[in-house]
Amino acid sequence: KIPCWQASAARAGGKEPLCQVSVDVQLPCGHQACLPCHRSKQPSAIQELAGRCKEPSNRYHPCGHRYKLICSLSNSQNAEKLEPACQELVTHERPCGHKQKLPCHEQLQPCNVMLQERLPCGHVATVRCGDVSGAGSDALVCKIIVDKTLPCGHKARLPCSAQSDDALQEQQKSCTVSTERQLPCGHKMSVRCNENSAEFDEQHMRLCTAMKKRELACGHSVELACN
Repeated sequence: KIPCWQASAARAGGKEPLCQVSVDVQLPCGHQACLPCHRSKQPSAIQELAGRCKEPSNRYHPCGHRYKLICSLSNSQNAEKLEPACQELVTHERPCGHKQKLPCHEQLQPCNVMLQERLPCGHVATVRCGDVSGAGSDALVCKIIVDKTLPCGHKARLPCSAQSDDALQEQQKSCTVSTERQLPCGHKMSVRCNENSAEFDEQHMRLCTAMKKRELACGHSVELACN
């Protein structure tokens, strides 16, 4: 049905009224769409509608997995630039035997499975499989805290792996064990092990409070602090 005036105007011009009934048409992309009947036979109208087709279209990544893209974009020249990263979950089996699921586009990272590994020092540590694979346990650093003897002879709590001479010498600089040092005056004083003896002699001589007798010019003697 169309308004009476429209039908009369069309007939007055010698033309039939245009049919506005919606009909299904097949687009070049293979999808179907609706057009007014009077435009359903016009190639330009069909082509215009195909350029706006919103139906999802199947496309394939180079890896072979499928993804969907809007049909009108899928057939455009920029289709490859619009290709998303492949999100298909893929199960990878590592050389170590552990498996991991990752999106297809992600690269396989070192294995994060935690293992109990016996180290060359004899301690057992919890380590990532990826830290052991390939390099072996010899490459692992033992972080278990143990007693170590410093070059000064005192003990210190250090990681098991700190066993080189350089590491022990460096730790000795922090040794705070109380020791006795003899001053040039002959008296002894308690100081920290890591204090330098030469600096100590100059810096702490004035702190010597040991009492000693001094003979005065008058012949009498008196006890005075050494400093």
